Amino acid sequence: MAAAGYGGLRRHSLFPIPPPGTSCGQRGHAAQAWLLLNRATLSNDELTRKLIRYSPDSVLSWFPRRRLLAQDGQVELYIVGLK
Repeated sequence: MAAAGYGGLRRHSLFPIPPPGTSCGQRGHAAQAWLLLNRATLSNDELTRKLIRYSPDSVLSWFPRRRLLAQDGQVELYIVGLK
């Protein structure tokens, strides 16, 4: 059952999703952010030639404190530590 307000994401005991309207910095969480990586977009020849200058691996290298939460095909959701 999907939790209301999460766009279909399910709560998971290992990776709790903060309630809507709160930030990850509240309720005792460390400073964190979400990273949604679409590998298909970052490897599209037409887009990378004209608009995008970064590969998926180079984008991930900017966030060494990341943890993969979910993956659906070429789309990956990470939680990223900011401190």
